[in-house]
Amino acid sequence: MNKFYDIEELELRISNYLSGSCTEKEKETLLAFLASNEDAANTFREMSAVWAVSSVPAFAKNEDTNLLHIKEEIAASEVKTIRTRKLVPVWLKVAAAIILLLGCNYFWYTYTENLTEVYTKADSPYEIKVPAGSRTNIVLPDGTEVSLNAGSVLRYYRGFGIRERDVTLDGEGYFKVAKNEKIPFFVNTNGVQVRVVGTVFNVRAYDDDDYVMVSLLEGRVNLSALSGSAMKLFPSEQALYNKNTGRMEKMKSNASTACDWLDGGLTFENVSFADIAHRLERKFQVKIRIESERLSEEHFSGCFNSNQSIDDILEEINVEKQYTWKVSGDTIFITDKKRR
Repeated sequence: MNKFYDIEELELRISNYLSGSCTEKEKETLLAFLASNEDAANTFREMSAVWAVSSVPAFAKNEDTNLLHIKEEIAASEVKTIRTRKLVPVWLKVAAAIILLLGCNYFWYTYTENLTEVYTKADSPYEIKVPAGSRTNIVLPDGTEVSLNAGSVLRYYRGFGIRERDVTLDGEGYFKVAKNEKIPFFVNTNGVQVRVVGTVFNVRAYDDDDYVMVSLLEGRVNLSALSGSAMKLFPSEQALYNKNTGRMEKMKSNASTACDWLDGGLTFENVSFADIAHRLERKFQVKIRIESERLSEEHFSGCFNSNQSIDDILEEINVEKQYTWKVSGDTIFITDKKRR
């Protein structure tokens, strides 16, 4: 590649960087080299994209079985390499096997060399999707840890961690941002941009919600909106941005309730039932049809743990026995209770 690193040493140093096992000095040296060498930066992009995907717990759950399959995939790939005389880095063969085993339906390829093409297209972001009823944890190439809630999508482009640290979020994410004074971290979501250097915060910003909520646990964040609104948040503060009016307001928050979804819990504080229904749909993989004008306008508060079912939650909301519901397939229909 050049006299500074040969390809094997470069791959080793990138692997150490992604796994967090390099020193700060090694990290600075590597990043400086990547910024000055496009071939090396391209290798970094390929490896970091695969690292983010393969860090999803779905792979780790069956590690022993997966490793056996990976060895088989590598052996088969090596036979193809001999026949076609195409040299493919060992890490890329492993990556291809990992993604195949994950069963991610948003990554398609025929041969291992196609993986490179998919990951290095400038106009194609790396994308992590979380199905309804699930949660997942990933580590981004810069060492930032992200937990994604059900129905969330996180995207970032090539060059992440080298020239910029920008991600786009649709859904809910809990971020523990690796500190980097030189390259700020940005979360772009539904008309709001969150800017940090290194901190811990939660963002809830689903496309079908009327608001964006940012809750700060540690450090400081700067918020700006397309409407022109802007503010700073400090620990135990929360910003609520109304997508319909463009207004942003600040309030005190309880960090533990803002992030209770990390443990499978749900907390509502004076929230409309329409909003509650959206959150229940994502968590329990159901559809909720509200056939009561009165219920759709009501607001509720409550705290529920991971052991409580959707029936438990609806029963507590219906404490005054004003509503009834029935289940048809994956849909729950809620109506006013008929009075005798």
